[in-house]
Amino acid sequence: MRLDVLESEFSLPFSLDSGHIHELRINIPWMALGSESVKVTISTIELSVSLSKDEEDFKDEDEKFNQSFLSSETASFRQKPKITQTGEDLTPGYLESLLLKIGNNIDVEIQNLILKYVENDIVLSVNIKSVHLFPCEDENWTHGWAEISEHDPVVRRLCEIEDLTVCLDKRSSSGQISSYEEPVIYRCGITVRLLASYSSPFQRAPDRLTISTKINKLAVSLSEQQLPMLVRISELGMALYYGKMKKQGTDDPAPGTNVDFSVPEESIGEDSGWVSWAWNSFVGEEEDNFGVKGEGLSGKSDPVVIKAEVYMELVTARISTKTRELLSVTVTGIGIESIIKGEAWFSSIVGVTEISCSFKEDSGELAEIIHLGTALKDKTGLNYTTGSLWDFRAPENNNSRSEIALKMSEHDEIWTEDYCSKRFGAFFTDYKFKMEPDLGLQTGKRSKIRKF
Repeated sequence: MRLDVLESEFSLPFSLDSGHIHELRINIPWMALGSESVKVTISTIELSVSLSKDEEDFKDEDEKFNQSFLSSETASFRQKPKITQTGEDLTPGYLESLLLKIGNNIDVEIQNLILKYVENDIVLSVNIKSVHLFPCEDENWTHGWAEISEHDPVVRRLCEIEDLTVCLDKRSSSGQISSYEEPVIYRCGITVRLLASYSSPFQRAPDRLTISTKINKLAVSLSEQQLPMLVRISELGMALYYGKMKKQGTDDPAPGTNVDFSVPEESIGEDSGWVSWAWNSFVGEEEDNFGVKGEGLSGKSDPVVIKAEVYMELVTARISTKTRELLSVTVTGIGIESIIKGEAWFSSIVGVTEISCSFKEDSGELAEIIHLGTALKDKTGLNYTTGSLWDFRAPENNNSRSEIALKMSEHDEIWTEDYCSKRFGAFFTDYKFKMEPDLGLQTGKRSKIRKF
């Protein structure tokens, strides 16, 4: 793999140390492109990355990327004439229609995906046995040919991740790992359902994208040595998102010192480098803060509405030392639902059905500290997956489209405390953000977090 080309093309905020693809096969059914999927098979991908850049280099490259991206977008905007679409332009030609069908039905399978991240004495490795992304032919999510029809203008895809293992170890000054810790996550299975909804079968891009992730069982194990390393990894993840890097070993502020955690106003609504580029590449054309595509506040184009869902049936977390187990947490029926529409709307609901926390006494017996909620098996009506792509009663699984709340009043009308208490059981949090244009200025509204 040409690692230098990948770094320069994608402006990655980390260094690619090594990369290897053992085998890549592409099977193209030339005689049946309109009815059979293009099959992409990759065997054994090994990729090692490190974050060797300091904070100034990170900020400089991030700023350079933003300037080059904005200049290229401005140049292309000036060069492209304004085109007004008519009803005749909406129907794609044969070649374009064929290309859309091929893109919607690509079948990708990856065997043995190995990712390794190295930073100072931290070694984070992610091993996945297989990743399979394929199209689905009906509302039962059956593997087949995805066709956009007039009565059901959607494209369904299913992604199956088998045996996800995450290891977090500490290496010595010589670069060797003296003793390996237990995996943080061991052989976890993940299934993702992706639904792209269109207003008409002739539409080029979807107006709604739903990503629903289901994890049946997730076991997390952390030792006293892995806990600070996990905190450091979390800090790096936040740094990539906000474009600010905090060096390891930086002194914390002295007690009594006021620390400003607010986001600068000039950074609101601006791109944040690599993360923003990846986001815009995923959802499509670059938009302004209110979803207008290059036409100011008077434009009529709306951004893609993205609904991200994560559901976990059983999560167990264990924190221990080398000699004994300190804390054990069991959580069942976790539901996370977020809705994003450009930068003008964001809402997120997090609910838990049952949670229990216990610690092991010196005698070896478990002592329960806290227990909230009701057992998941007792949920006969509403539960943590109600209305999702994993609910057979959901409109999307019955050739229909569900209503999405994109206003404060609509959101509060749906997510009442009574509804959430019946759907979950232990507690839930509700967060929503709306940005409205006011004489050219951007103002935000946030709700309070509600718990019970």
